[in-house]
Amino acid sequence: MKKFILKKYNEALNATNLDDIPAIALEMLVILEDKRFHKHSGYDLRGMIRALYVFLKGEKIQGASTIEQQLVRVLTSRYEITIKRKILEIYLARYISKEKDKNEIARLYLAVAYFGSGMNGYHQAVKKLKQSHDIQCIDFYAELVSRLRYPQPFKPDNNYFKKIHSRAIYGVKIHSKTNLCKR
Repeated sequence: MKKFILKKYNEALNATNLDDIPAIALEMLVILEDKRFHKHSGYDLRGMIRALYVFLKGEKIQGASTIEQQLVRVLTSRYEITIKRKILEIYLARYISKEKDKNEIARLYLAVAYFGSGMNGYHQAVKKLKQSHDIQCIDFYAELVSRLRYPQPFKPDNNYFKKIHSRAIYGVKIHSKTNLCKR
């Protein structure tokens, strides 16, 4: 299975250009999808325990997947909700985390992730969204990455855009507190 995931990883890497994905997109990805990205080795035990605790309390189900796990899910095209898939995903995410550079992993995930209708990967998403946004603006990347949690439907309504905007505001707020890069 390790050879399979490395083959898929390298195929995806060779099929796309990662150089034009800006650092701000990576920063938003970490802020909104995996705050401890630079501290874990492919899986986040703390996040998994939190999600389990919330689930056992009967509250809203939370995600605990890391960027590496999300990348593995996309590369393997396995989306079934089973313990077996989750364990395999953790195993492969840990392997990728040891073998590959963190920034390359994050860039590749953005390059292949699903952002919504007509937006398979970063480049399609930017092409579709830049018509109505300033792509030099931090808000653009916050809204773009927000679509990973809430993929844009074919016909989005006002409620959808409110969810995206709310999540983007949170990302920009956290970004300004962490001062990851100068605006």
